[in-house]
Amino acid sequence: MNEIDSLPLTMPRLLAWAAARAPERIALEEAGLQLDYAAEYDVVRVDAVGDEYLLHLKAKNRAVAYDQLKIRADKSRKLPTKIECLTEAGMLIKTLYFKQVKDLGGGIVRPSYIETDSPLYKGYKSVMIYAKIRKREFRDEVFTLTFMPNIGSLR
Repeated sequence: MNEIDSLPLTMPRLLAWAAARAPERIALEEAGLQLDYAAEYDVVRVDAVGDEYLLHLKAKNRAVAYDQLKIRADKSRKLPTKIECLTEAGMLIKTLYFKQVKDLGGGIVRPSYIETDSPLYKGYKSVMIYAKIRKREFRDEVFTLTFMPNIGSLR
């Protein structure tokens, strides 16, 4: 088991791990997406490309939607800028673009605009816009399928 397997990786930890191996060592703070990449992907390679890191991830098994991820992350902001999702053969399936980085309040600095497109559906895109984000506490049951019909009660 290597050191990356022992960490529950969020995007910031993944970037910190990458930064420690990149030619330019920098300290990365907790910022960015809170996804557990280490559970499903291994870091294959990290490249420092201009003002970004390019992380190449490979799925640990076939149970995930995408065999490979290429994550571009801004070195100074410590946030993702683009994620390319690929098949085992290297075919691009989906691209996510992270734009309009804003302070969403409470010290939460994130991309407020996430756009998704796919070469499989030319001309179509999905957009997620985040605004007025605030911290809230939820019971664990809120994150279960059983609670799904009641999700509207959280507003």
